[in-house]
Amino acid sequence: MKRWVPYITGLLLSAALHSYAQAPDSLFRAANRLYDQNRYAEALDAYNRILQSGYEAPELYLNMGNAAYQLNRKGQAVYYYEKALRMDPHLTAARNNLEMARRGLIDRFTPLPRGFFHRIYSGYAGLLDLHAWGWMSLLSIWLALAFGVAYLLVQRPKHKRLFFGLAVVLLILWALSYAGYAGARSRAAVSYGIVQAQESTRYTSPSLAAETDGKIHEGAKVRILKRQKDWLEVQTADGNTFWIPANDVWILE
Repeated sequence: MKRWVPYITGLLLSAALHSYAQAPDSLFRAANRLYDQNRYAEALDAYNRILQSGYEAPELYLNMGNAAYQLNRKGQAVYYYEKALRMDPHLTAARNNLEMARRGLIDRFTPLPRGFFHRIYSGYAGLLDLHAWGWMSLLSIWLALAFGVAYLLVQRPKHKRLFFGLAVVLLILWALSYAGYAGARSRAAVSYGIVQAQESTRYTSPSLAAETDGKIHEGAKVRILKRQKDWLEVQTADGNTFWIPANDVWILE
């Protein structure tokens, strides 16, 4: 009997893991049925339960954004579409729905102009994610070193030329991939948030007694500059900087 214990344990563990893997999928289908029945609040609650179980997917955030949009929760809709695009920048439905949600926002900010080279470099760094640039950089430098060693060890001139040329090409590839990695790392280090309060007062310092500088409204995207207790120093796309209560913003992580 004892010899069967490991096999039985393995089968039970496999069944448990299979059941766990199926659970989010079943919940997702159930939530989608609620959405199709126009029960948007219940659907959003169901999607949230999936999220709280530790499961994430761009399609999940997309559907959460759709449900929030139908409920006229503009800030949540923008937040969830942004989350979907962070996981999958090529998710066209999320990009289109985000643009549609933004058209209904109160605040419109004109971005500060960026230089030509800054736009080119930013676009280049955005071609791949941080991990892909990192792996490409490591692989190219190790291959360049390997071909460099091979160049020193071989004797035939044609082999030396071959390995020298390959080493140079890999060094150039390393420089390009490291530049992409540095740019992607800089982008990843920048933190953004979406305003959730219908209307939040802009303060000149982190205090309710400070001077005010107008309002910012639900759905606005802000760059997080600094956190101080229950306050956030933020910047809008047009370059304006101010403080707002931290509870008014959902940070994109």
